[in-house]
Amino acid sequence: NLSVPETGASSLRSGTAPNWTGATGKGVIIGIVDSGIDINHADFKDANGKTRVLYLWDQVATTGTSPSGYTYGNECTKTVIDAGGCSAATAQDTNGHGTHVAGIAAGNGQATGNGYAPYYYVGVAPEADLIIVNSLNGATATNAVVDGIAYIQAKAASLGKASVINLSLGNHDDPHDGTSSYARALDNATGKGKVIIVCAGNEAGSNIHASGTVTQGGPKTVDFEIPANKEGYLTIWYAGSEQMGISVSNGTCTTPVVNPGSTQPFETSCGAITISSSDVQAINGDRNIAVKLASGSNPLT
Repeated sequence: NLSVPETGASSLRSGTAPNWTGATGKGVIIGIVDSGIDINHADFKDANGKTRVLYLWDQVATTGTSPSGYTYGNECTKTVIDAGGCSAATAQDTNGHGTHVAGIAAGNGQATGNGYAPYYYVGVAPEADLIIVNSLNGATATNAVVDGIAYIQAKAASLGKASVINLSLGNHDDPHDGTSSYARALDNATGKGKVIIVCAGNEAGSNIHASGTVTQGGPKTVDFEIPANKEGYLTIWYAGSEQMGISVSNGTCTTPVVNPGSTQPFETSCGAITISSSDVQAINGDRNIAVKLASGSNPLT
């Protein structure tokens, strides 16, 4: 259990579970918008075996009781969870990522050694309450993520508590300069007692970004590789005052040039390629090119 001392959180609290003193998250709500949570996991229950999850909204569910103000998904309250009434589909985390993230943020270690030394794993805020949104399909559907944030903050406000919401969704679709409608929605949702944490991603050692200058009437080549039988996405942003055509080629397969204002799919012997080149975006005055590539039996390089 090295992560908590590494962040310095352990210096703000003392004692051992369940006899904590200091800053343990008590009285604060941690919100997780991710792939849900395993509500039967002991790390998210209190010493009496009652859940610390106050609300769980499964946005992916096609049936069930939707939360007030929304018309999709299934909601389980703490009362329903403790009574064992949360549906099996909503109660589990088939991906596992949301449970993993929630454990780092708020696990209390009860699942390993009942929270006692020497072998236990305790998160940063082991006494915080939790509100969980399963937005597994919302990693790219940003409207679902924004709905999840609004849901958590509304529930926290009704309880008179502050909230800290974690988004470990790894989204690289926007221009990364704070001008997208999604980034602005996150900015607008923050304030006193409303904190949102967005992951920086796990690609520090990966070569996933490129930049360059295209001269007037000239070309600029960017090299990349999509492994065999995999999908990949390429997103390009550039100034709205300019216009740029784009083509994808590996020497064997070459698409025609796609110009701004057009979306064109291509079925090639190397795989399916879809190029979308936008006109000026209203959100920031820039232009965007999105390329979806699905390689065939050979890498698309």
